[in-house]
This record gives sequence, structure tokens and C-alpha cells, in this order.
Amino acid sequence: EGCRKPFTGGTRYLYSHMDGLSESFWFKLKSDYDAQGFCGPIQVFDDEKVVETKLGYANYVKTLETEYGLSTPSGDWRFRVHLLQDWALAVATSEVLVKAVKKVLATENVLVWSTDLNIKDPNTEKFYSWHQDSTYAGLHPAGNCVTAWYALTDATELNGCLRFSPGSHVFGQVEHVEGFREKENALSLSQRVSDSQTIDAATSNQVLLELNAGEASLHSFFTIHCSGPNSSQNSRVGLAIRYVDASKVQPREGKREYATLVAGNIPSNSRFIKERVSQASSFQASKKFDESRLETWRMSMENEKQNYFDATHIKAFK
Repeated sequence: EGCRKPFTGGTRYLYSHMDGLSESFWFKLKSDYDAQGFCGPIQVFDDEKVVETKLGYANYVKTLETEYGLSTPSGDWRFRVHLLQDWALAVATSEVLVKAVKKVLATENVLVWSTDLNIKDPNTEKFYSWHQDSTYAGLHPAGNCVTAWYALTDATELNGCLRFSPGSHVFGQVEHVEGFREKENALSLSQRVSDSQTIDAATSNQVLLELNAGEASLHSFFTIHCSGPNSSQNSRVGLAIRYVDASKVQPREGKREYATLVAGNIPSNSRFIKERVSQASSFQASKKFDESRLETWRMSMENEKQNYFDATHIKAFK
């Protein structure tokens, strides 16, 4: 591994797809993930594909503005983007990310449950409070779920990169409280870890994981994490991909959800419904959305929202 500059909490390693063929590379990645609850950065694309992916995202933003009057992706348009856009599907199905997920989850069967854009405009106070991805996802066992956070732009301390509480995944699910739709909290329910001692420990031991555009990190659904405001002159944009072990994970009891198969098979007793998605052949975003893809996206979104907001007073994403 190529050693990057030190960062809060230890040494930062670059896992690269170009030198990632050795077993020591994958052993180190899984060891870090098992011990800390996260690992990275992982180089997903080369410079050329990084530029193409950025262009795809820019075209997506332009399409939403032209067709729907949105200045930036918000609400449902932030979610399950891989069903609408080839560039997002290419990230979610990239060889290095799928292999990394298979390693950390110790499985050959992997589903993409969802994807979502995480956007912070320049010089804004938007933040993500200390939380776990498992809290409202309704996926069980949540320890067999992992988030890959792909940087469409550089993610730095200044613009609000992810901050992790190392080792917090071993506690399993912790109690959260809802923040009643705090304006600057980017989480849909403004949820946060409720125990003040847990928050204090996370804050004092936090690890900042900066990413260059085209890199990604992995973290367990149980890992407590947050991110601060964007104090820079540029946008900070990431695509979160939610992967699950298709062999073990099920949606909330009595519920079914759509998911995209990216490796292996879905067991016959699974309550996940396999989405019909064509493999990404291009990083470009079309000027208008394909109607069949829109229909697949709408059905998937409806199921996810019903399950995610089950028994809450909120019924829509920010």
C-alpha cells in the first residue's frame, strides 16, 4: 500500500486497484475494517474516469434543473441514483469496490440496496450529526451491511469530510433521538446518537478520513460517524452506496424491498426483489431520463420510503 500523510487517529493508507492484486492488500483492508469499523481510502477510478464521472454528475444536475426546476439534487432525486444514471451505476458496480465489499463482508453474494448523493454547497452550515446507518434502514442483521462513500469531489477537513469513531461498530445498535427536522442537519430525521458519553467519546477519538476525487471509504452500518460543515469555496459531493450480504440480510419483517445484484446470487427465501438494471456502458448522463428506468426508480423509491420512515412522523427525504 502507498502510505498517505498521517491523519487524526493514525496512518492513512491508499488501497489502489493498480496494486491491489496481492493478498496482503486485501488482508490489510479487511483487518482495518474489522478493527476500526471503516477503511480507506480505496482508489476506485483513474484520472480519466474520475473526470467522466464528474461530468455525468454535472449533467444529472443540469437535467434536474431543466426538467424539474431543481438547482441541486434534493428529496427523492438524491436517492437510488444508480437506477437513473450510468455514471452512478458504474461506481456502484466498479470491480474494486465490489471486490472490497465481498472481502469485508466475507461473502460472494452482494446487493446494492440503495445509493444517495451527499451534497454540501460552498460556505454552508449543513452537517451530519453523529449517527449509525443502521438506525432506520430496517435491514437485519445490520452488521452484514456496509456503506461505500465515493468522493465525486475532494473531501477534506475544510469542506466536511467523514469523521469516524474507531471501534464503535462493536457496540451494535445504539439508541438515537430525532432532532425534529433541524434545518442544517442533512439527515432526513435529524437523528443523532442519544447518549452524551458516547458522543463525547466519539468526538475525542474521532478519525477524519479525507478523500481525493475518485477514492472511496468503507464503513459498517454500525460505525458511528458524522461530518461537519463546508467552510470552503467549493462544493463537497459524495455518492454513498449501501451494500448488503445477499446471503444473510433481509428487509424489515413483513416488508419487501428492491435491490440491485452486483455479485453472486440472491437466495430463494430472500425478501429482496431483484431490480432489472442494465450494466453501465457509459459514464455520460442523458439529457432526459429513460421512462423505463424512471418507472423502476419510482417503484424502488416508494418501497424504501415506506420502510425507512415506518413508525416515524416524517415521510419524505430532505
